[in-house]
Amino acid sequence: MNTNLAEWMAVTEAREWIARYNRRATLRGHQEARNWWTDVINDIEKRRGKASADKLRQLMNQERNI
Repeated sequence: MNTNLAEWMAVTEAREWIARYNRRATLRGHQEARNWWTDVINDIEKRRGKASADKLRQLMNQERNI
């Protein structure tokens, strides 16, 4: 997999998680969405490692601020 494709996939994943969080926050409230996200990111960290979870968080913050 080339670098551009890997980067595009990572950004796309970040956007998808942001959309899922926003949908959950709209439907169930921000506290429920925050609790859900904490569980999700912990699962990602267990499966992929802390560096990958941190990178996802970083990309999500960048995408949110665009």
